[in-house]
Amino acid sequence: MKEEVKSVRFFCDCCGEQYRNEEGFVSYVGDEDGSQIWNDADNDEWLEFGDRHYCPDCYSFDKDDENIVITKDGHKYDWETEEEIVPPRKEE
Repeated sequence: MKEEVKSVRFFCDCCGEQYRNEEGFVSYVGDEDGSQIWNDADNDEWLEFGDRHYCPDCYSFDKDDENIVITKDGHKYDWETEEEIVPPRKEE
């Protein structure tokens, strides 16, 4: 018998690294929403903001405000609200 199963994998939106837990798994069979593998990634300090995911090498906390997360691809997020901080537009 052959059965197809759906699973979810996570990749860093900045560097493209695929998440692997300490046993080397990238997903779990039957984890259709990715919650099990994301729990592992979260414990390994990966971050999720909306539909974007970041490995520990691709973000840091602002040195002046530890509630601000700065990603290597130029995004800033509020740690508490998980909302992106968009700089005000310059008036022309």
